[in-house]
Parts: sequence; C-alpha cells; structure tokens
Amino acid sequence: MAVRNVGDYAELNAGFERLVTHVIERAGPEAITGLYGIPHDDPREIAPPHCRFDCAVSTSVSIDPDEQISVISHEGGPALQMIHYGDYDRIHVSADALYRTAVEENLQVSEQPLLIHYLQDPEEVAADLLVAHVYLGLYEPE
Repeated sequence: MAVRNVGDYAELNAGFERLVTHVIERAGPEAITGLYGIPHDDPREIAPPHCRFDCAVSTSVSIDPDEQISVISHEGGPALQMIHYGDYDRIHVSADALYRTAVEENLQVSEQPLLIHYLQDPEEVAADLLVAHVYLGLYEPE
C-alpha cells in the first residue's frame, strides 16, 4: 500500500503517518511487514515542492485502499543493491553510488524508480544507527 507525497522530502513523515494509521486502523500494527520508499524525483534537480515520493508498506493481509491510499506493486528483477548506514536524509549518497556503479560497469538502468527498504523507524532509532537497503533496477542483459 502506498500514499503519494508531493513536496519536500524532509516532510515525508506525514505521508508515512497517514499510511501507517490507515493500515493499523483496518488490520492492526502486526499487519505491517515492511516499510518502503519509492522516490520519483531527485530534490537536487527538482524543486522540493514538486518532488514525488511514494511512502509504502507491505502488509500481511489485503486492505482496501481509500481516496489517498492505493495498492501498488514494485516489479522485481535484476538490481544493484547497497546497504545504507546512517541518517535516511543522506540516502541520496548511496543512490548516487549505485548509479555510478551502473555507469562504470556499463549496466543498463531500468525505468523503474529506486526502491528503498527501511529497516528501522527513525522515530525509534538514532539517525547514525539507521539501516536501509537501496535497490536500483536494471534491465536484463541481452
């Protein structure tokens, strides 16, 4: 399930809060099995008020969407993956490293956006102890 946040990435907590509240009200906190982010824009290139970011969770049960919350899927397939350690506000550093590796290795990056799997809640874990997996989708080699 996901909610599209349009605006400054620094304000993503509001989108995640809406989404998590929706899931908890309908299925309880145990239904949340993962916390994800799908950035569609780079705030260093696009003005922050126009940045699109899907705040997403995976769930163990099917939950009906509403006018703001939708059901999405992220295609699998080959990807470069990096473990990001530290403040989630600095994930762009890890994303840049993945893109750099793709260029250096002559890999073809797919059209799908990055996928970020957040392993801790930044409201419960100190910023320097946060961990996330960052995935950059690739096209199958020909």
